[in-house]
Amino acid sequence: MTYTVAEASEIVGISRHLLYKMIKNGEAPACKVGRRILIKKDSLDKWLNNLERT
Repeated sequence: MTYTVAEASEIVGISRHLLYKMIKNGEAPACKVGRRILIKKDSLDKWLNNLERT
């Protein structure tokens, strides 16, 4: 399962703009499929778990 940036930003509780910026800087997981940027559910879960530990 994948999320769009808009869906992932709602789940995480941050703005789309901030999530796009974090993806661009390599701070958040994402993959580009054509013109779309998608975030795998597993990658998002792992990223959130790592944030909680730090």
